[in-house]
Amino acid sequence: MKNILCMDNFKREGRKLKNTLHKIKCILINKKPPKHYEEKSKRLFNEKNYYGALKTLRKGLNFYPNSLLINRQFAIYYTNERILDKAEEHWEKVFQSPRKKLLRYKDYETAVFVYEELLKIEKAIKVCRAGLKKYRYDERFILSLSNMLLQQKRYTEVIELLGNLIVGNKSLPTTVYLNLAHALKKSNFIDKSEHVLRLGLLEDQSSVDLLNEYINIAIDKKQWRSAITRIRYYFFIKQPSFNMLIRLSMLYQLIGEEKEANQIFNKVLTEFSSECKNDAKGYRKITLFKTADTRIDFYKKLAKVEKVIVSFDSLYMNWNETPFGFKLLRKQQLDIIAVRKRKKGSSQQDLKREEFESAVSILVKNYKDKIAYGHSLGGYTSLYYTSGINCRILALSPRLSIHPKYGKEKKKNRGFKHDLTHPYNDKIEPIIVYDPKDKIDHRYVNDELLKCFPNAILIKMPYAGHGIARHLLRMGKLKEYILKVIDGELPKYDKKLKAQSVNYCRRLGSECLKRNKLSWADHLSEKSVNLHPEDHHSINLRANVLKRLNKYEEAKGCLESFLKSKPKNLRIRLALIDLYIEKGDLFKAEQEVYKIKDIKEKSRRMMDEKFQLIEATRKRILETPLHFMESEKR
Repeated sequence: MKNILCMDNFKREGRKLKNTLHKIKCILINKKPPKHYEEKSKRLFNEKNYYGALKTLRKGLNFYPNSLLINRQFAIYYTNERILDKAEEHWEKVFQSPRKKLLRYKDYETAVFVYEELLKIEKAIKVCRAGLKKYRYDERFILSLSNMLLQQKRYTEVIELLGNLIVGNKSLPTTVYLNLAHALKKSNFIDKSEHVLRLGLLEDQSSVDLLNEYINIAIDKKQWRSAITRIRYYFFIKQPSFNMLIRLSMLYQLIGEEKEANQIFNKVLTEFSSECKNDAKGYRKITLFKTADTRIDFYKKLAKVEKVIVSFDSLYMNWNETPFGFKLLRKQQLDIIAVRKRKKGSSQQDLKREEFESAVSILVKNYKDKIAYGHSLGGYTSLYYTSGINCRILALSPRLSIHPKYGKEKKKNRGFKHDLTHPYNDKIEPIIVYDPKDKIDHRYVNDELLKCFPNAILIKMPYAGHGIARHLLRMGKLKEYILKVIDGELPKYDKKLKAQSVNYCRRLGSECLKRNKLSWADHLSEKSVNLHPEDHHSINLRANVLKRLNKYEEAKGCLESFLKSKPKNLRIRLALIDLYIEKGDLFKAEQEVYKIKDIKEKSRRMMDEKFQLIEATRKRILETPLHFMESEKR
């Protein structure tokens, strides 16, 4: 027992000695506690003695590199001086310190500001969450955090954060309701979003921001009359604005109250004439209909018009780009209804004809002139959907590749949901522009469209191919064609200009090659390449013609030259591989196969096929005896 007591006394004395030595050392090197450097630097900063304050902090930092108090003073100084990268370094050390009880409200707030300014949102969110944990239900932290989470599109977290806050709470900031409603809307909880906005308006009936969103959500839900009621209430709170009056006019137009729509729109044109003329867009948009894959948008021109045109997207368009022909159409004196697709390559099968007519029929009935147009898939859909509302139609090479009867063999029946035939209509005269030499388009026009639209006007463009729109564009006539139809005229095909189109030269050249008219094929393929050197179809045709003329070196040069500028073009790479195989240059063919880097399933299958062809060619060569070896001849 005595030994244990002696040991305890020995340890106690050792600790005292150690503390005494530490104090002596601190006195000798003039070392003070962190609090001293913090308070002294504060005093010097207040006296505008920045040099002395920073010198004090640096001295303290030498002794205590991880001190929360000293790093905080550095962080505050650099933040005030807008040296934010330095401020970030010190805030990092502040929030890594285990002594977080020393942190103040302003520290969290300032650090969040620095991280946001440096676009380091994740760090800002982390600090904001820590501040909210310490200062529970603090509105400023809640709003700051919800704003950042919305910026990051983390809607579920916003809903969790704000949803609990509004339960049983009153007199919350408007931003709480707005942020929660926005997150719910983005998460497709439309009714919940509307309910939150309603709660917000019950708290603050004069909030213009809440009312704006309340109007928007009625429009999103296609509740036109509710939107009108809400706008009318908006006008009790705030002076009618340019944009809100236009929107109100459009809504009256959508419910068929043309007189009211015109009165309001005329007021806009009179009272806000300069705004209309100088508006950057020149139109306003409302979405009339939306499913997962289809959208119908109404573009109202900020001018008095009597015509409306319905445009339909072609196959390789999606609703993130401008609608078909929009750049041209927006400059004309007409309103636009654009039928859009979410995905490229989709065929708009989720839109029923009845849904289309329900969405647009009331809107279009009061226009003096209704027009519809589209190219390829858009040509087909313009005929399929708008014949029921008696539009004038311009259908450029109409086609539906998945049609069970008139589509492409490889694509037939892939998700086809439309009626097999168009509804019969002998009251309209749709203008159908197509290439009679294209077998698919020719059959569809003659076997289907002429039976359903007996008064259709056909404009035939031989050897233009299926890409009629590109053909007309390269002739410099696409704009003229569309404008003539808009003006009620019948466009004419100027055959003299067809030679300016690469489509025509290439298609006719290909036909000449099939019929062994090599002189014409040579001339046309060369011209098509000169017209459009980057068109891989023309390059391919040119190489095929040169091979038939036994000009293999020129053909190889043609293909190789193209691949230098477009090395990822698979079609031309395969053509070059085939040329090498034909010439028996199998090692070069193999090298080209290995250059196919886009190894998707289709590309891998093509590579396998080429390797098999190379091996088959190699085997055939080996089976042929060398002419100078007598033993092999025997």
